[in-house]
Amino acid sequence: MLPQVPRHALDPLMRAGRQVAEVYACVLRQDAERAAANARRDLAGVGLEQAGDKLPGQLSGGMAQRLAFCAATAGGAQIVLADEHHCALLLVSHDPELVERVCERTLRLG
Repeated sequence: MLPQVPRHALDPLMRAGRQVAEVYACVLRQDAERAAANARRDLAGVGLEQAGDKLPGQLSGGMAQRLAFCAATAGGAQIVLADEHHCALLLVSHDPELVERVCERTLRLG
C-alpha cells in the first residue's frame, strides 16, 4: 500500500537503501549483501542512486514517493494499492477526475 503521503509508508529513522534492502531480507530471505545490492539496483532504477544513505526526511516529496514505491515492490508484489500515484495499478481514490484521466489514458494505450 502506498499512501497519498509517501512518508507515512517509511520509517523516518531508517536510511533509504536499508528500507528497500530490509524488504528483500525479510520477505525474500536474502542475505544482507544480496539484499543491499538489489536495493541499490532498485533505487538506481528510479533515479535515487545517490539517496541510499539519506533518511526519508532528507528527501523531496517525489523522492520519498519513489522510495516508498521501491520498498513496496521489492518483495515481488503482484498488486500495489496506490492512493493517487499515477501508476498502472489498482487505484483507490476520492478524486473522480483523477480516476477518469487514468482510465482514459489506459484505454488509449490499450
